[in-house]
Amino acid sequence: MREIFKPVLILLAICVIISLCVSFVFNITEDRILAIEKQTNELLMEKVLKEAKPFTEITSEIVTLRESALTNITVNHVYQSEKGLVFNMNTKGYGGDVVVFVGITTGGNIENVRIGKNNETPSVGKKAEEKDFTKRFVDLPVNRKINNQVDTISGATITTKAVIEAVQEAVDYFVIYSAQEKGSEQ
Repeated sequence: MREIFKPVLILLAICVIISLCVSFVFNITEDRILAIEKQTNELLMEKVLKEAKPFTEITSEIVTLRESALTNITVNHVYQSEKGLVFNMNTKGYGGDVVVFVGITTGGNIENVRIGKNNETPSVGKKAEEKDFTKRFVDLPVNRKINNQVDTISGATITTKAVIEAVQEAVDYFVIYSAQEKGSEQ
């Protein structure tokens, strides 16, 4: 019986030591990882709404406007500038969560769409990141349904459909926010 306890105790000690090491490394690198993620997000914001700096976060104002009918899409952040709004949306693709950045000008047109962090399949779902797909959204007016104007990519239907839905959700929030802003100006 004693010969069983010795290996068990050794394995337990190894697991505790490894867990402590992983925890220590995570604590050291967490701030750096968050800084890199923030920098990446800022670059994507600049790409979807060019020359729009500085940005002011207005997420809480936007999220309270309405309850989303789609449970697979969430608003991570919304930023405002003089040029328009940038939506940082989260949707469910084939490989898991997909972050979608949508830039909408104050004039009511989509300036650009970019795909952020995701785990989609290379050469299939990752095609949603390519300009051939994201340029389909450029200059679309927000007063028309995006779902009817942008086709999915064959073979990457789940991911591209999820991106289209996320863009439509951003457009819907933009329309409500714009109407509210115009109403408060009068």
